[in-house]
Amino acid sequence: MSTNPGDWSQLLVNKVVFITGAAGHIAKSIAKTCYIHGARLVLGDLDPIKVNKVKEEIITNENNTDDRIFVVKLDATNETTIQQAVQATLEKWNTIHVLLNTAAIVTLGNIEEISGEDWSHIFDVNVRGYALTAKHIAPIMKKQNSGSIVNISSTLGLIAIPNSTPYSATKGAIIQLTRNLALDLGSFNIRVNTISPGSIDSPGRTQLAKDNNMTIEEMNKKCMEGSCLKRIGQAQDIANLIVFVISDLCPFMTGANLVVDGARSSDESTLYTCFESLSSELLYEILEYIDVYDIHKSFSNLNNRLQNLITSSSLLLRIKLELESKSLPEYLCQHVIIPNSHRIRSLHLTNQLSVDTFFNHCTIDSTFHRLESIILNGIEAEKLPTTLFDLKSLPRLFSLTIFIKDNYYHDRGDIYPFIFSLPTLIYNRLYSSCHTLQINIPHVINQQFSTIEHLVINHCCTLNELNSLLQHTPQLRHLSCDQMFKSDEEFKEDLSMKLPHLKYIYFQDFDASFDEFEEFIKAISSQLQIFSISILRKKTYLDGDRWERLIKEYMPQLKKFYFHFDQYFDGNNEQINLSDSTNEFINQFSSPFWIERKLFREIQVYSRVSTFSIHSYRKKWIDRHEHMNNDTYSKQSLIEDNCISNQEKTDHRMIQLTIGNNEYTTLDRPYIERLKSVVKAIQFTHLDIDNDGMSIKMLLDILSSLPNIKSLKLSSLPRFPLESLSIEDVKNRLPVSAINKITKVKLGQVTEKQQIQFFINLCPHIEYLGVDCMSDTDVPFLMKIIMNRRTHIPNLCYLCFINPIADDNMVRTLAKIIDSEIVIDNYTIQRSGKKISVHWTL
Repeated sequence: MSTNPGDWSQLLVNKVVFITGAAGHIAKSIAKTCYIHGARLVLGDLDPIKVNKVKEEIITNENNTDDRIFVVKLDATNETTIQQAVQATLEKWNTIHVLLNTAAIVTLGNIEEISGEDWSHIFDVNVRGYALTAKHIAPIMKKQNSGSIVNISSTLGLIAIPNSTPYSATKGAIIQLTRNLALDLGSFNIRVNTISPGSIDSPGRTQLAKDNNMTIEEMNKKCMEGSCLKRIGQAQDIANLIVFVISDLCPFMTGANLVVDGARSSDESTLYTCFESLSSELLYEILEYIDVYDIHKSFSNLNNRLQNLITSSSLLLRIKLELESKSLPEYLCQHVIIPNSHRIRSLHLTNQLSVDTFFNHCTIDSTFHRLESIILNGIEAEKLPTTLFDLKSLPRLFSLTIFIKDNYYHDRGDIYPFIFSLPTLIYNRLYSSCHTLQINIPHVINQQFSTIEHLVINHCCTLNELNSLLQHTPQLRHLSCDQMFKSDEEFKEDLSMKLPHLKYIYFQDFDASFDEFEEFIKAISSQLQIFSISILRKKTYLDGDRWERLIKEYMPQLKKFYFHFDQYFDGNNEQINLSDSTNEFINQFSSPFWIERKLFREIQVYSRVSTFSIHSYRKKWIDRHEHMNNDTYSKQSLIEDNCISNQEKTDHRMIQLTIGNNEYTTLDRPYIERLKSVVKAIQFTHLDIDNDGMSIKMLLDILSSLPNIKSLKLSSLPRFPLESLSIEDVKNRLPVSAINKITKVKLGQVTEKQQIQFFINLCPHIEYLGVDCMSDTDVPFLMKIIMNRRTHIPNLCYLCFINPIADDNMVRTLAKIIDSEIVIDNYTIQRSGKKISVHWTL
């Protein structure tokens, strides 16, 4: 129903409102107010006399009639009466739009005075009754995909007062019951909220005052002491709020607890609103993620307890200095860092000013005995030896990262000995942008080896220099090197020991000769499991047989292999160079050795460079079974593994062509013609286009040269509109074989129906279709288009929508669209996060 905001008397017109405990004082006001706003009332209560009296009070007004009021007998502790009341309502009005749980009893007293029967009874009425009523009404709301449930709790479910343990326990349980129901029913557009009244004027308050040896005036005065509004609440205050919450004016509120108490429960003396009331354990967890300066600035002056907490030695500190001026450093060092040096776990100096400031005021010595990690960004090379010497006093320094400021020539041979002498270091990274660097390091003396297990060398280095470094790291497990250059002298195979723990090597921008590299691999170890190398220019590395021998003999335990070769071509013979290099790469790495190890070949083509890659298999979108999990809607009990045919398993002979997107790549006609001339002799099986400059005609030109393409991925769709390109044009431009072999398609940034229609017509034998949608894409509309053209793509057995706002409502909507078609009935639809997957068993 769409409510006219100007017609306030019709907020609940024709809504069926089911009220439990309807004879109660607050419930009576709620019923009257809902009736005024047009609701049809179901008044449920255990006392038929009192509830009929409520009905009579409502219809006393000459304009009111009883045709919108239905009285039912309901005992909140008896599930049978709840079922009967719900059924009688359905027989009369065929639905229920709103459930208001107001039934409640009050049990007070000291814990030792409350009997087991009293505990059972109050929970039966106040909690179990709410749950059972929701149990029998929720299915009705689910069926109509809408509804609102409001549970009446109390501020005593939030705060504690003397002698109220049973009552407060039930009211707290109601608040949590509401949160869970909101979570479970939200996907069906059912909202569940709690209203927690404070002190409400009612006939029962007089007796409550007597029980506490007070007059009603005295009790009201006491209740008003902590209230901002300085008055006692009225039942009408609650009724007015409920009308708003259950109306169409409030469609986005669920799981909320609305406190109506004149702000009395926000008094600073109550526990649940005060930051300082959090436990020390929880505060420790919070402060663990905050930099020490922010802790000191924000919390140190709050109170003595937090001051003591901050200065506690059990709270370890993280320091990250990001100084942009010299105004704070002295204060930080004198008042934060130096007094807390024994508690500092990590130190990150983010720029040269931070580094200079820190070392001008502080010295790292044995007082930093809990320091485990240091990052120095912008330190001068001349200052490093002294700093590294001081670090030897740290008993727990496990990680050290250094970014050297200087760009001019410097011998790093005086730095690494200090690094290797650090007694507990596990991780080390040294970065320098200097391209004229030398490392002259002596051989190991007196068996003084480093404890380093993970070494990252982010500066230029030769294999001989690397060789000399590795003599000091017998515990090394992970090696990463950038800018590996050719040695000026012959490689020296003088490693005095193997590296038995080395499992991972990563070489980036590798420019040493293959001969040097081969000698290095032979010298280190046969324990390698992961090896990655990126080659610059040297075509001698495009020797598949040589790689095969090297891996078999010296890397027998290799599990993952990553090879990247960048081929640059000149302007005069670029087409010939690209063609020759491409054919050479494919031919060299086509033996059974590469196929059996599931190593894939990929070619990325740009305007001035091509990248040839070999890599271990990584799960891709074409492995459609990876999305089939987390059932939310199903016409099958489960999906068996054999529902994915052998044809759908990944073909490890796949050769992928990637057309990338960078600033040097322009998709113009010369580029397309050059690309076509190069790739026509290679049986590419997968085409990945990640370039938003692609047009439809360019795509068709490329596909016409790739007759063996089986899967097609476009990160962004070709330029539309398509009015100038008919389906007949498509068929004329593409060989029939190409159309028949494209079985898997993934489309990115789909927004229009024409885009889906074009690719359905382009690929009539499609089996997998992945559609990456924008947040404003009409997914149900796209599903209707696909289902309407289902006969044109009879082999489609897997459909995946990726949508940022995917939810269970969208799943049910798509399922209804599929159900409306009788083409194929045996399917499963499910959602995992933002992915909605449909699988048909053909």
